Amino acid sequence: MGVARAALVALGAVTVSAAGATAMQQAAHESCGLVDLGTHRLYACEYGVGPVTIVLDSGMREDSRAWGSVVHDLASFARVITYDRAGLGQSDPGPEPRTATVMASELRELLERMRATGDLILVGHSAGGWRVRKLAEMIPDRVAGVLLLDSPHEDFESFRLSTLDERARAERARDLAASRADLPRGVRLEYEGLENVAGELEGSFPDVPLVVVSAGEHAWVPPALSETHESGWLRMQRRLAELSPRGRLLVAEGAGHGIQRDDPALVVRLIRELVDSTPVIMGQAPPPTSATNAFYYYADVEAAWTFYRDVLGFETVVDYGFAKILRVAPASYLTLVDAERGMHSADEPKSVTLAIVTEDVEAWYEHLTERGVPMRSEYAFREGQPHDGFVAVDPEGYYLEFERFNPHAENERLMPVLGQIEPLKGPGRAPELTVQATVLWLYYDDLRPVQDFYEALLGVDLLVDQGWAKVYQASSTGFIGLVDGSRGLHQATEEKGVTVSFFTADVDAWFERAQSLGMELRTPELTDESGRVRVFVGYDPDGYFMEWDTFLDVEGNERLLELLRAVEP
Repeated sequence: MGVARAALVALGAVTVSAAGATAMQQAAHESCGLVDLGTHRLYACEYGVGPVTIVLDSGMREDSRAWGSVVHDLASFARVITYDRAGLGQSDPGPEPRTATVMASELRELLERMRATGDLILVGHSAGGWRVRKLAEMIPDRVAGVLLLDSPHEDFESFRLSTLDERARAERARDLAASRADLPRGVRLEYEGLENVAGELEGSFPDVPLVVVSAGEHAWVPPALSETHESGWLRMQRRLAELSPRGRLLVAEGAGHGIQRDDPALVVRLIRELVDSTPVIMGQAPPPTSATNAFYYYADVEAAWTFYRDVLGFETVVDYGFAKILRVAPASYLTLVDAERGMHSADEPKSVTLAIVTEDVEAWYEHLTERGVPMRSEYAFREGQPHDGFVAVDPEGYYLEFERFNPHAENERLMPVLGQIEPLKGPGRAPELTVQATVLWLYYDDLRPVQDFYEALLGVDLLVDQGWAKVYQASSTGFIGLVDGSRGLHQATEEKGVTVSFFTADVDAWFERAQSLGMELRTPELTDESGRVRVFVGYDPDGYFMEWDTFLDVEGNERLLELLRAVEP
């Protein structure tokens, strides 16, 4: 998901091009596609999630593929955006002339369209340094740091020509003209547009950390003037570092002009330092979550309600007619929705399992078999296992796993959490049929980027590691389980007949957090649904719908609000 989902889906371009294959395809949380700026479209990719966005701008003659050696590592700790400039790679031609100001303005517009609303770390290689410097002048309040990789000072070419005699200057002019003659039109236009770049870079540079990295191995022509040119180059690199009171210069010994390819570890380390020096939301506690919830979608919502209310004995705390909210555990809920009025259809794959965590697995199994509830797997106790239970099937095919977590090394962090929960007894349900908590199991092709996403979003560490399944705590009794789809009860699917939901007293703060983390939003603004609830919806990296809800103090919400206030953190 990621890059302005609506723009990409409309163009059918949520794929990686063959040209963009290589290391970038391995990056976490990847999406690529064309983003419409109004006058033309730019091809952009984003990787990873986080409140800080790293923007990578490549040098002359290069497009986004220039960053393949570093983008995967960068995506492990931040959101990363690469792009093809207009007329290069897969982007459309853009307005002329192609000056630094024009290109920086297009990059600013691209970032707005991609909702890169948090702090920015700008990284420019070679001539890309001119564009990120210009962008930093345009939006100084948005920039948290800048890294220039062997980026020439705008006066260096004039200095270099001054060291040559008339004949050598003429030869250099002929060589440059010949080397550019067969270049793609977009590149030639950039050379022409940047001839007067010095006049465009006269604005003030923001007071932010600035790292200027010079290559240690330049191949100057003519070789006889190498020492003179290198000395002048470093003198001007120091001038670049002095643009900011927090600037510094270092030399990448052994690296040529393409520093990100010759020494990718250095580039990643320096960017990581810039990110770590930024006040980020990831280090702050997330807004409170009162309870977890899942929306399930039914062709016959009344029949499903009868099952959950009468057979399972879950209390109905809200009845909106087309939607029924039931309490499953002290801070865990399930909402049954008429599919004709919901965000999903009843025919979409039910790629979710709701685990009912209970010490009373045997009693639940006996109760459900007596009621004729179909089973996906029978109950079978095995001594020494970290958990045991069985899987039942609801009236329209959603899986319900009744599960007991046992004292085991795998559960050493979970057991104390469960031990603090008073099991819930349902109204009209046999007293031995209690529920401690819930785990909402979700299914993925690749767990690593999803783990990064949920850890950043929820501000939590891994609680249970089953190898192919990971568990995180989202409310006092609500847990999120991430499962390898090749080994779970379900496979990973593109469509999913479920919405993961969080009840909170502060939906505005969650909306702010989601935006700062660069989360892709289905609803770009908070909405008020029928005067009952304030809500927004986003997507996780694999497309699961995620919703945050704050219920308003109105008729019909009384019982739910009473229960939520009792468990508010």
